[in-house]
Amino acid sequence: WATDHADPERGWELAASMAETDLPINAAANHALGGFRDIDQITWVSALRCPVTFVHGTHDPRPVHTVRALAAHASRARKRVVSDAGHLPWLEQPEQVREILHEIVVNAASG
Repeated sequence: WATDHADPERGWELAASMAETDLPINAAANHALGGFRDIDQITWVSALRCPVTFVHGTHDPRPVHTVRALAAHASRARKRVVSDAGHLPWLEQPEQVREILHEIVVNAASG
């Protein structure tokens, strides 16, 4: 997990804290999540009529083009990039994520 973070030094700290949890790994949930095919995700997001916000860290090791490709199928996609963050932006840049969440709530409340 350390490589999922923008800052490798901080990544080791964050990865260690995640690994030290008392919660067991839910193998069934991980298996189910890994079972989604691209077409399943495209079909699901294409059917949504509500706004969908796609969030991606600038240093996420997973390619941003896959997020953009999925967002292209959403009728009301919003894309937000979190600077200096990897795959878990809420851990590395909580204030930026807080601002994104605030924006989502405000937009939902204003209809």
